[in-house]
Amino acid sequence: MPDVYELHGGADRADQLTLRALGEPVPELEDHLRECARCRDELSRLRSVVAVGRDPLTADAEDAAEAPPER
Repeated sequence: MPDVYELHGGADRADQLTLRALGEPVPELEDHLRECARCRDELSRLRSVVAVGRDPLTADAEDAAEAPPER
């Protein structure tokens, strides 16, 4: 299955979703997000990554990265 970026504008859409996940306003993306569940899902995943990256100690447990296996 192609990824969301291939279907919806390539690198430009990826940049827009990434900026939005970081909290930047992206007015041209808002209409598209109302109509596109795949991009909303991708935005949600990107926001989770941003939350963990910003403060891994207070991120939701479901957003936290899994610890590596013991050796």
